[in-house]
Amino acid sequence: MKNRGLVDNCLQEKKSSPRGGIDNSDARSEIEALYSGVGIVDLTSRGKFEISGPDACNFMNLRLAVNAPGINDVIDAPALDRSGGVTAIWRTSQPAEGIFYLTGPGQYAQRDFDSLRSEMSGSVRIINLTCDRDVLAIAGPLAAVVLTKIGWRGGNGSKQLPSGADDGWIGEIPARLVLTVRGEVVIWEFHILKEDRSRLYELFLTAGASFQITDIGTHMLASMRAKAGVPMIGLDIPFCAHPQDVGPPSWIHIDKPDFVGKSAYLARKLGIGSRLVRFMISRSIAEPGWIVEGGNRLLVSDKSIGHVTSASFTNDGDIFGFALVDPDTDPPNVCTVEILGQAVEVCLIPL
Repeated sequence: MKNRGLVDNCLQEKKSSPRGGIDNSDARSEIEALYSGVGIVDLTSRGKFEISGPDACNFMNLRLAVNAPGINDVIDAPALDRSGGVTAIWRTSQPAEGIFYLTGPGQYAQRDFDSLRSEMSGSVRIINLTCDRDVLAIAGPLAAVVLTKIGWRGGNGSKQLPSGADDGWIGEIPARLVLTVRGEVVIWEFHILKEDRSRLYELFLTAGASFQITDIGTHMLASMRAKAGVPMIGLDIPFCAHPQDVGPPSWIHIDKPDFVGKSAYLARKLGIGSRLVRFMISRSIAEPGWIVEGGNRLLVSDKSIGHVTSASFTNDGDIFGFALVDPDTDPPNVCTVEILGQAVEVCLIPL
């Protein structure tokens, strides 16, 4: 089985290049459109869950290893298992009082649903909306202009675009709007009924025609995530990993009275599993044709200390990515990665 490549491992459409590698020109055109204009992204494959009921807030505060979001807020929320390891990272919002909305990678939707239900207590209702809702998103510096042309009405009647999450109408289409910010990129996600998908897509095309609105796919998602430094559960972060091996110290709120896995997390020995690091390859070194099919070893001198988990070119021409390093290794700030048979310098940067 082939391992993931170093550059843009999320590519779904690949073309042969004269160099015998992968031609990333399509990816680059998507990235440029995103950072200079506006694009439409299909995020329907995401897992989607709604939690409601009189005890929903208490349940969420117990299930998440951080404080549950306030009304209209959106956060990236880690959740632990009973052994104190990371089991999920959900994009979590509260679009209306007492209603929580979680999204995560679609391939782990059933796993996430089971994880939520296994800890359910009190008067709580958990609905798996993964197959019942479509998600069309609009992103880029001109996205807000396009949305203003269409018109948004929030749950309270406000026509102002929300700073987080809200239930309302885009045009005459009922939608749940969830705002996601990844570095310098703002993404407006519209979670809608399946029968409204075509209508919303046409609204986007019509309102964005003067801005050359275009479809943007997985190339953009990989680039945006890499540049913003957002690791993905199951790809960069192994399931059951110790949170402090794979994330910054502040991402678990140990000052909370309690949450699932807290006691095991505090008792668990740190540093016995692989550690996640983030790296960058400067645009002055990176070449557009680079891609590797294989393990993509991370090296200090000639010694392998770990492997790349994901990486992508960005709109600036740099490459950002993640790697897992051996637990007994304290890597220097500058290492190398094997690319096309040569050792390429990478700089490690904070998570």
